[in-house]
Amino acid sequence: MHRFGLILALALSVSLSISAGPAPSAPPAGLSVEAKDDAFRKGFDFVFRSDSSATATLSLDPLGGRNVASTSLSSKSGSITLNGSYDRNARTIVVIAKRGGKEIGEFSWRVEATLR
Repeated sequence: MHRFGLILALALSVSLSISAGPAPSAPPAGLSVEAKDDAFRKGFDFVFRSDSSATATLSLDPLGGRNVASTSLSSKSGSITLNGSYDRNARTIVVIAKRGGKEIGEFSWRVEATLR
């Protein structure tokens, strides 16, 4: 498939699994997803904001070479590690958040491509 003219859409089938409660139907506060679509930047930026106003960005390009990314974020309760990856078979981007080596959340987005 050619990358030219390919528009990616995130079907925000967000599933957040935090051990403290049920999965919400919308992304948690402090998370934004921004599509990049210019000649040099493709894919998505996942921007996480902590309770201490720190930010961390994961950049993933499902159709390009950037299918795995990681970053960390400081919060009042400690450092949070974010690992993101794109699964080609499931066509899903998954971001896993860990604090102190223990998983505290999982976010997932299904990626659909439409040729126009």
